[in-house]
Amino acid sequence: MLVAFGGKRPATGARRSVNYGRAGYNNRCGIRAPFRKDNELKTNREDQQPLNRPRLNGNLPGFIFVLIFLVAMIQPAAALPQTEPVHDPISWQTLRPGLEFARIKAARYCRMGSPFIGAVRINSECFRFDIFSFKESSPDSPLTVEEWQEKTKALVVFNSGQYNRNERHIGLFYHRPRDFGMNLYAGWKALFVAEPDPLVRPLADLIDTEFTPYDPDQTPYRLAVQSMMLLDTGGKKRVRASDWVANRTILATDKNQRILVLSTEGGYTLWEMAEFLARSDLNIKHAMSLDGGFQAEMCVRLNGFKYTTYGSYSTQGEDNDHSIPGYHLALPAVVAVFDRPRGAQACR
Repeated sequence: MLVAFGGKRPATGARRSVNYGRAGYNNRCGIRAPFRKDNELKTNREDQQPLNRPRLNGNLPGFIFVLIFLVAMIQPAAALPQTEPVHDPISWQTLRPGLEFARIKAARYCRMGSPFIGAVRINSECFRFDIFSFKESSPDSPLTVEEWQEKTKALVVFNSGQYNRNERHIGLFYHRPRDFGMNLYAGWKALFVAEPDPLVRPLADLIDTEFTPYDPDQTPYRLAVQSMMLLDTGGKKRVRASDWVANRTILATDKNQRILVLSTEGGYTLWEMAEFLARSDLNIKHAMSLDGGFQAEMCVRLNGFKYTTYGSYSTQGEDNDHSIPGYHLALPAVVAVFDRPRGAQACR
């Protein structure tokens, strides 16, 4: 991760290995917490065998005493994690009516690097969305997120979903009539849609195709970005638990129908990122995961405010670390946010 305030680009750093500190602990995010494998967080109840029935003999009172003691010890420990806050208090800064920024400290789930998450909250009645690809005409090569911002003059720019070896977006990625993606990919259930014509509400939304069928030829939405569903409206995590730790970019809606873009400065697993969103004060309705790792980039430029973050972390265990602190990856495609004509006046 590289985060910059004031628009000054940090120098590219050399690759270095990760030091996890004392065995079994994670001290990369300013915390002293157990370093847990993701697959240890999932509980498979089908694998849990029933306890053998105790024999009715003279040892029964002792057995009951031990059982009561164990229940008394286990219950508070199990309840404690659910009551602990998952982030520090959030302070939103209004950059313009309808567009807010916050830098959220989420040390509990951060595995590597800075525990902060850059978050932008957007009222789609005030701001519009667009997509860009280097394949359009100019530039003729991918750009970093700051270069995309300089070229488009967008207020907010962030990375899109995943793409193939030919740098073409996997799944839907279009703003009619411009199309830089592929056909609807059945394996990914999340669609960010915006800019409807004819006009419908909401002007931007997140669709879960697991429950809502989507036909690109029938929808009024002229913009679509497809990727993986992370957290659905029922609070279910829609990703497998793993030990892949990386920078993350998340696109979500809250229960007030605002669009949220989150880009982590440090490394998180997707499973724990979903847990963070579900338990946070962000009032998340559902969320999708865009591309992560080095591709996780976001740039905000508005009213003299400048914030930039680059992905630097990607590792699967202590012996498989590909992190490159200071690295600036050029992105073949991005999503951008602009003033909506007459929208900003309506939001004042």
